[in-house]
Amino acid sequence: MGGPYGGGGSYGGGNYGKGGGGYGSPQGGHGKGYGGPPRDNYGGGKGGYGQGNYGGGKDGGGKGYGRGGGQPYGRGGGYAPGKGPYDPRSPNAGKGKGGGFRAGGGGSKGGVGAPMTPEDARLNSEITRMPKGQGPQGLLRLLSQAGDLRKANPVVLAGALHRLSKMGFQARGRLDPVFKGLLDSTEAQLSNADQWSSRHLVNAAYAVAKLRVTPQDTRAYNAFAQASSQRLQHFNAQDISNLSWAFATADARDPDIIQVVAQLPKHAHAKLSTFTSQGLANTCWALATLGVGSAEDLTPFAREIEARADEFKPQELSNAMWAFARLQIPDERFFDLLGDMCVRKMELFNAQNLTNVVWAYATVGLRHERCFAATVACSLRALDGFNAQNLSNTIWAYARSEFYSPNLIAAIAARTASKLHEFNCQNLSNTAWAIGRRVSEGPEVKHPAEKAVYHRALTLIVQEAHRRLDEMEAQNLVSLGYAIVISNFEAPDFLFRALPERLAKVCGRANAQDLSNAVWATAKVGGGNSDQTGARTFFIVEEEVLRRGAARLENPQNISNTAWAFAKAGQGSDGLWALLADAATRRMSQFKAQNCSNTLYAFAVAQRKDHHALFEAVSREILQRAETDLGSQDLANMSWALATLGFVMPEDDGGRGTLQKRGGVTNNVTTAPWLGPTLEALSRGAQRSCRKFNPQHLANTAWRAPRV
Repeated sequence: MGGPYGGGGSYGGGNYGKGGGGYGSPQGGHGKGYGGPPRDNYGGGKGGYGQGNYGGGKDGGGKGYGRGGGQPYGRGGGYAPGKGPYDPRSPNAGKGKGGGFRAGGGGSKGGVGAPMTPEDARLNSEITRMPKGQGPQGLLRLLSQAGDLRKANPVVLAGALHRLSKMGFQARGRLDPVFKGLLDSTEAQLSNADQWSSRHLVNAAYAVAKLRVTPQDTRAYNAFAQASSQRLQHFNAQDISNLSWAFATADARDPDIIQVVAQLPKHAHAKLSTFTSQGLANTCWALATLGVGSAEDLTPFAREIEARADEFKPQELSNAMWAFARLQIPDERFFDLLGDMCVRKMELFNAQNLTNVVWAYATVGLRHERCFAATVACSLRALDGFNAQNLSNTIWAYARSEFYSPNLIAAIAARTASKLHEFNCQNLSNTAWAIGRRVSEGPEVKHPAEKAVYHRALTLIVQEAHRRLDEMEAQNLVSLGYAIVISNFEAPDFLFRALPERLAKVCGRANAQDLSNAVWATAKVGGGNSDQTGARTFFIVEEEVLRRGAARLENPQNISNTAWAFAKAGQGSDGLWALLADAATRRMSQFKAQNCSNTLYAFAVAQRKDHHALFEAVSREILQRAETDLGSQDLANMSWALATLGFVMPEDDGGRGTLQKRGGVTNNVTTAPWLGPTLEALSRGAQRSCRKFNPQHLANTAWRAPRV
């Protein structure tokens, strides 16, 4: 009978980091689109902190951080400006003049430490004074000749770990026997927590993390957490900052460790004024990296950062904003003020700073127009220094925020060719998703050269995805498929042939957006009618959706897109359609106009007319929105759907003005008392918007009248 145009849309692509997911646009018109936060903003991997952009890399640089830089806890706690490149993973950048690990001097309360024997004092002096030229091996030789380190004073152990870290020694999974002995001795000594001062306890943890020792290498991190738990109330600002940084850098996520980290914010609140700007930023970064911290925990940090924002350097600003976004804390006051400060200091921002700022805004769903405009200008100038992760995260962030700067997005798309070998699968799918959003949702792409750039970028991404098909996960394939569809790019068969197998492996842990996008993309390219065209994808998704139940299907966009896809493919059991009707009815007041329209349209295409509660809920929304919120396509689609479903208006009962029983069925004709007011509302909306109707809208609306 000729259904309406449009229909179908999906969540914004496959940016499958932790959290989130967002709305796409089923029909070419409305709906904001965004996906979840990109992974690996920090931590290892290309583009991640610590191994690549910062810390001795070309993007490092700058001096240590005045008050707050320097070695941890020199005598009297001195924090002198540092030299050399800034390592943002280190809370103590630069070289301070502090007294290192000498006995006494500027420690905090909570453990006075064991007395030094003459042998310990001599060994500690040799460790402290050993020339750097002898290197780590020289220090390890000294320790091998020192006897049983399990009897050494904690000052000696902490000093040896600190000195090794200063010499550039890194474990990275290869533990020298002497170094392993040092770690084992430290872990054993930590069982006697009273023998450790807070200062040496925290410094030892910091040094172990800086030595790139992982929790798989040692149980020392658990021992640090256990020893710290007994004295958190005595920790000063630097203790809190350094300890949280150590656990986050090591990615130490044992429940006992996370329990200690979770207590740090409340112990920090009363001391926030004594934190350095670097300490505040690093503590927020560490909490976010470990996924610890609520709005209640972080709001006092936000207020302190705001009060001292002019002290913050670009790296500290971007780290703080990244942390709040990672923890999904959309504090508007915080982001507004820090956005203003970023604009003032934008010329000092490097590639990673620029990327993190726009990523943070996109992730929390906020926009700062001046900051966005400034980051566009600076990014265009600095684009040659962007690595694969910077390119991918930046284009994703602007697309998610619907800030379509043609020059920047086209420039990033053009650079994918030279960086493609550096892209991981997530980078590929995120970049494709962003290009798709630019083409389908942004201002019309009129210039042939710009169209050619996007087409070439998508072509190269698809070719690279095909080459790495064994590495691509279901989320990557779904996101790439979505991007190709919304870009009107010819969909390659390999994507949808490979999807069912990948999806089956991760279905249990896939989020609702993954499932919705999988069926939407398949249906959009005409698949789902047979095993050759992706029918198995629908079977897998249906089984998982039914297993989770309606309570887990919460997002209006997921509900409407899933219904549209199953209707388009002619799939779905009675149980699935009942579940979708139940989920939609519960959340109808949260539906956008397009969600209402697409859901009603889907049930009409599937001829699922026995869900009276759903249709009454849709009717209530039409009565409220018809003249204000429903667009021309919504009005036309809803008119067409009501006519297709075959509802009729009830007649007067013997002239007494009573209506037939609600939802009554007579001779296969379903009467609906809500139909008359609903059609009147749609007619009023159509009269208001008729000048915006295209020929198909006019035909669908006119076709409805004689059939109802």
